[in-house]
Amino acid sequence: MLEVPPITPEVEKAMATKSIPLFVSSDLPEAVDAIEPALSSDDQQNSELVSSLGEATDFSSPPDEQPPTGAVEAPGAEAIVEDGSIDDPKAQYEMAHRYSQGDGLERDNLMAGLLFLKAAQGGSLPAHIELSDRFESGLGLPQSFSLSFSHLETAAKQGDAEAQFRLGNRYDTGRTVSRSDERAAAWFQRAAEQGHVESQFLIGNHFETGIGVPLSQVQAYQWFRKAADHGHVESAYRVGLCLIRGLGASRDPQTAAEYFAQAGRKDHSCAQAEVAEILFSGDGSSPDFAGAVEWARMAAEKGVIQAEFRLGYCLERGLGVMARLEEAASGMERLPRAVIPGQCSDSG
Repeated sequence: MLEVPPITPEVEKAMATKSIPLFVSSDLPEAVDAIEPALSSDDQQNSELVSSLGEATDFSSPPDEQPPTGAVEAPGAEAIVEDGSIDDPKAQYEMAHRYSQGDGLERDNLMAGLLFLKAAQGGSLPAHIELSDRFESGLGLPQSFSLSFSHLETAAKQGDAEAQFRLGNRYDTGRTVSRSDERAAAWFQRAAEQGHVESQFLIGNHFETGIGVPLSQVQAYQWFRKAADHGHVESAYRVGLCLIRGLGASRDPQTAAEYFAQAGRKDHSCAQAEVAEILFSGDGSSPDFAGAVEWARMAAEKGVIQAEFRLGYCLERGLGVMARLEEAASGMERLPRAVIPGQCSDSG
């Protein structure tokens, strides 16, 4: 069983008994008096608190600060106390979130941090993730990169997909931990297997490049397709590339066009240019010059050189439109001499 960083006596004292769910501005001083010595700027006191909480490393961004909404009793807070449900980690997490956001209570990051600690001690994985952010930023708790990492790792090892994704990012970027492509890929894959869409795309990248895992175009294609089928735009573009090139799957221009169009409809300019090329060439079916012009125009307006070339070519020859030589010349003049049709590039 994983060891969760313990709550110190100072924290326990601040959170003692049933008074904590009712803390609004008039009740806070007693709790603050109990915990502030350990949360002060004094280095020795701070280090003692951090030591007692456990060891570990850094992540994420602090929530945006918001002005206090005022000391207001939270709807339902008394009911939580009366039925004892504040002992439930989920209730503790929800109350902490309300203190954090100022939702029906005066915003208080100290109280939020204490309640998140209590919820994490009771096994709340979202609380571990929240604590990872707060220890990284020092928001309501002493700043500790090691504890930030420890809480994130605890949630990841207990199966939280978001924590696994974040831990993979840490190893991928080397932020406050030694970089490891192998560990990054391993955590991305664990999150991907649970349906975490961004992780599916990222592990696809690892298999496509062979970084941290054995090179496998088949695995790359399969992970890109899973993410694309859940709406991931860049993954849809990558699936299209795999299918048009026959990488990891049999060559299938028409299905490639469908995935390019899926990404293109979400404003992916290179995908728009690829749709135009498939329609222009009639790869897998008859040419559709009017459709090619429509897609090429969308991409050309974003500066994709390949699309500017194709649009100019069609306009000059009246393919899919009435001949418009002046517009065609404008598009063609922007092309560098070294441009090869089929290469996605921005002219800027």
